[in-house]
Amino acid sequence: MQLYEIAGWGEDTLATIEYQEGRKTYCSDMSDVRTCTVSPAITYSPKEVVEGDGTVLVPSALWTTTASTAGKYWVNLEDYNKWWLNGNVPRKHADILEIPELRTLVQNILTNSTSTTPLAFIFTTQPATDAVADKRLRFLLHSPLNLSATDNLGNVVNAATSTIPGGRFKRYGEVQVITVPKNTPLTLNLDGYATGSFTLDMQEIDGSNTIIASSTLSAIPSATSTKATMTFIDGTLQNASPLLLDYDGNGTTDFSFKSEIGKTIVFDITPPEAVLTFDPASQKFKIIGTDNLSSTTVLTTATSTTIADEAGNTLQIVFKKLNQGKHELKLEIQELRYSGISAELLPKTMLKYEWSTDKTEAIKELEEKTTVGTLKIEGHYDAKKNVTRIEEEVKSEEDKSEREIKKILPGLAVIDLTTNKGKIEVNY
Repeated sequence: MQLYEIAGWGEDTLATIEYQEGRKTYCSDMSDVRTCTVSPAITYSPKEVVEGDGTVLVPSALWTTTASTAGKYWVNLEDYNKWWLNGNVPRKHADILEIPELRTLVQNILTNSTSTTPLAFIFTTQPATDAVADKRLRFLLHSPLNLSATDNLGNVVNAATSTIPGGRFKRYGEVQVITVPKNTPLTLNLDGYATGSFTLDMQEIDGSNTIIASSTLSAIPSATSTKATMTFIDGTLQNASPLLLDYDGNGTTDFSFKSEIGKTIVFDITPPEAVLTFDPASQKFKIIGTDNLSSTTVLTTATSTTIADEAGNTLQIVFKKLNQGKHELKLEIQELRYSGISAELLPKTMLKYEWSTDKTEAIKELEEKTTVGTLKIEGHYDAKKNVTRIEEEVKSEEDKSEREIKKILPGLAVIDLTTNKGKIEVNY
């Protein structure tokens, strides 16, 4: 008995589920995003291939070995669905026999027809992909929001319908996927139906589903009333507008997120912090920006230092004094401003370094002094003994008593100041 195998080809078909560490936002008070924190979380992404009919992969449909005598046929659904876009229904696994040419093939097999007339969309070898002509944009939404897209002509793709030519919508659990041909001007629409957070993966893929470019907006908080839009005016990722987030659904944009090719932008409203210290190598002040989610940039002038993270949050350290001499550095902090808002009134905060060097310009001795309110700490480094003596003095504001702590630490211990939510801490 002769066996014939027929496989649909050219429709995105689930091949694997890939799990990875992502991020989610958790809010103690959903009405106030300032209570939200970002934490690691296990997420998953569906991986699709074109070797299938939307449900069954080609290797499953054409399951016999290549050495078998089974007759093998591929139905090019990609070309068929392009050809039938003028108001007709695209076909895939469930209704693949609605394709006339396929019914003709089955009839020819059953009647043992010897017709040599080529049948459109039917192949005896796997069709070739066109990596350039078949480029598409794919959007994966991990979230408690409904995803839809509208093109510049008013056509839509959503869970219920697909009128954008070549547009597809799929759902894999909480993950929704929309695919449209590249260069299709469109607007993504996200409408909340539950509280939580969302991640939006944006990809440009070629005809074989290889990712050419991508960007991600991650761990963005959402509520039942949340609405978000993102416009791709020319149908490319490179020229996408920022995602506009109306968190409370009152018609006003609360947050704006600009995507970047090759990067993941994480929801971040927390300003960075800073470490102010002495660099023994350069023998200068060293101000380091720290942030729990992204890298930082540091810009120092004669009167202040501004630290910015990738989300645009800033910490400005305003100096009352900043003196940098050849063997002496001294600063006094006047104010901390987080994203333009002044923190609480600081106590007197001072940091001073004095040192001497040997013939090789290496530090021979280093005197350190810092004052933060009632706390005073002094350090003395002696290169000959290679130890640092630390003396702490704390005055009690209640009974005016004093407490002293003395330590001897090996090597060069540098005293520095660290900002922490509007306060100054001393470390060494």
